[in-house]
Amino acid sequence: MTAPGPDASQLTKWEDAFQHPIPAVRALERQLQTELAANKEKLRGLVGFSYRDLLRTAERIVEMDRDAQQVESCLAETSRTCSSRLLERKARNLRMFEERVGAEDREKYVFAAQLAVLGSCPSVVSRLLQRDENGENCLLATKVFVVLRLLLKSLLLKGPSVPLLESLKHQRTTLTAHLTTHIDHHLSTPTAPHLTTVLTSYSLLKTSPPSDVLRHFLHIRSSAISTLLHTAERTPNAALAAMALYNHTLAHADAHFPKRLSDALILLKSRPLFADPALAPELGLDTHAPWLPDELAGFVPWVRHDDLERARVAELAGAWAVRELLLLNEGVERTLAGMGDLAEVMGLRVELLGLWAAGERARRPFAGRDGLEEGRQRERLREMVGARVAEVVRGKSEKLVEVGERIREELEGVGALEDSTSLWDPVLLTIPLTSGGALFKESVQSRVHGKDSAIKSFRATYDAFLADIAATTAILHSLRSSPSQTTTTGTGTDDADDDFEAEEQRAQEALEDSLIAETELRTALDAAYRALEAALDRLVDSATTTSPTSSTTTSTSTTTATRRTTFLLRTIRQIRQHPTPQLPLPWFCSAQLPRLHTAVAAHVGRGPLDTVATLLRRRRWSGVLASRALWEGAPALPVQPSPLVFKFLLDLVQAMHVAGDDVWTPAAVRGVKVLACQELWGAVEGVVVGREVADVGVGGEGGKEEKEGEGGEEAGGGEKTLGGEGHVDGDEGEKAEEKKVVGEEATNEDARVIGRDWAVQLLFDALYLDEALQRKGANARNSGILSLAGKIEATLGFDEELRRRLEGCAREYWKRTCLLFGLLS
Repeated sequence: MTAPGPDASQLTKWEDAFQHPIPAVRALERQLQTELAANKEKLRGLVGFSYRDLLRTAERIVEMDRDAQQVESCLAETSRTCSSRLLERKARNLRMFEERVGAEDREKYVFAAQLAVLGSCPSVVSRLLQRDENGENCLLATKVFVVLRLLLKSLLLKGPSVPLLESLKHQRTTLTAHLTTHIDHHLSTPTAPHLTTVLTSYSLLKTSPPSDVLRHFLHIRSSAISTLLHTAERTPNAALAAMALYNHTLAHADAHFPKRLSDALILLKSRPLFADPALAPELGLDTHAPWLPDELAGFVPWVRHDDLERARVAELAGAWAVRELLLLNEGVERTLAGMGDLAEVMGLRVELLGLWAAGERARRPFAGRDGLEEGRQRERLREMVGARVAEVVRGKSEKLVEVGERIREELEGVGALEDSTSLWDPVLLTIPLTSGGALFKESVQSRVHGKDSAIKSFRATYDAFLADIAATTAILHSLRSSPSQTTTTGTGTDDADDDFEAEEQRAQEALEDSLIAETELRTALDAAYRALEAALDRLVDSATTTSPTSSTTTSTSTTTATRRTTFLLRTIRQIRQHPTPQLPLPWFCSAQLPRLHTAVAAHVGRGPLDTVATLLRRRRWSGVLASRALWEGAPALPVQPSPLVFKFLLDLVQAMHVAGDDVWTPAAVRGVKVLACQELWGAVEGVVVGREVADVGVGGEGGKEEKEGEGGEEAGGGEKTLGGEGHVDGDEGEKAEEKKVVGEEATNEDARVIGRDWAVQLLFDALYLDEALQRKGANARNSGILSLAGKIEATLGFDEELRRRLEGCAREYWKRTCLLFGLLS
């Protein structure tokens, strides 16, 4: 293994290098040459970088040497040409001259200098205050005012008063008030950038220690907050500005007292007032300062700066915070009381809670006092806003009273309105079909659903109410996603965690307040709809108290009563079909609807029922049945109802159409059917019960009866006049019958006997009416008509086959004719 070469750093003299073998010596040589070359390059680089600096330094040294030589030559020439003893003698003579010659005029010069400085002070103070927008020049203006006060006092004490001094005394009073107002204005500004300067100005002006300055500062801020809260408008912005000023006041009290203000006062007392560099150009002190007396030139403002400690600041500011917080809450309550827009109330809530959260750090040094707990005041703000929100939503719900008033107003005039629900009104032909026939479609839909002018007027008011409630609901729901208004920021991890927790708390509070407000809205809506139901109940009572009777009711009054009843039915239906999203209304007017259905059924069915009752009483039951020839089968049985029954159903359906097709819900139709069954049963029972069934012949006495029947209602000619299946005009037949029958009294035999054919026909009519009026009803088995049919059937002695055959004929004929009576089928 080859031994390592020698290390050049270990060699002490050159002879030691040659003690090694020749290859090692050569390697050592190459190593030394390499290191030498590297060091040479490094040195060359260093010299190259600093060469220019060395040249500039050398040039500067040469210039300095040349300048020094010139100075030395000038000094040598000056000392050679000037005599120091001569200069000292001239200076001594000058002082002697001034003492002997100028002593008499010095007092005049001093007085003139003071008066000149004093005369310029008012204008300087006014100019500085006019230009002072942010409080930067406030301290300088105060210093000038102190100079004015000092010089004026000095001049007034030394000699008699002159008019100029009297004028300056009045100006001093005015400037005092002006300067005090100016300082108070800046103290009341929330974001004063030079607040320390303004506080120092007040301390200098009033010679007040920091404790008095703090009291005055809190008093000014209290007055500013009261001014904001007691404005005539009481706008939300004023309440927000008051809370922001409250937060800023506590932040300023914590930041400026006592450290900053004490430092500023110490700096103010660190030098004489007239030595302030800022005063010299304003008052011309460069010219007048040498003539000022020493006691004035050396004046130093004396203001105590060490009478306020941190604990005292916390005590004074904390007590102020508690008092102002009570006033602030009262002002917020008054502001909320004057707000009726729910969106503004909710916006104010977000702003208030955001401002309160933003001022948490400012209130933290004073949070130990009673009344300044963060959570307690936050709950108080939420309670105030929540109470006002509840009042607003109750007020919006109470607007449903306007809907009730609109219904009452329209109900009074609904009888005078023309019928606008007919689909065959020629007015529809005049409606243009432009824009896809939208107007025509709307008119048809309005007529189908009974939306006349009264209903449209009611719907306009009700739709406005629904829109208002929908907007209110959207505002309450949007509270859950309201953005945070907190302006506090943090840079540390703890601050980030606190902000995150505070954000979660605010989201939870917003959710709770929203749910509470929505619950209050539902409660208020329920109460409002209950009140509307009570109002409608009174209207229903007034519309249904007078039942129509044949003897006391005219056609006009019946029409008016029908329209009033149908109007109430339509309004209640509209309200039930269009409830608010918060409150379903299956219960609304559920007790009034059956009464209205009964009333409209009574109004609609009264005319046809009176007619059929009259005709039944005037019918000749002992005569020959003219429609006997149309019977079919063996034995022959009727296959179609009598014209009287057919006409009754047609008149009833026509009256229902006139009232409005949209009115006839299943409940209303059941009411009509029940009423018709009861009235028909009573009418037929009063005429037929107690008669004996007898066969009526064709010749002899039968011919006489047939002849008499021809003058009757339904027999002979009367039956033919009605036109077989009842297709002849009912009014003309009725008039003819009245002319023939009026004044004619039935014979004793006619009052005791009913023809067998009439009885069979009456049985078929009863079965047919049962198909039309009761078969689909809930009380079909308890039908009065069906019980009447059973009695007739028993009297006639029908067997089971004939009964079934007759029922089948009645059912089949109803199937063929039910479409003629669509509302009943």
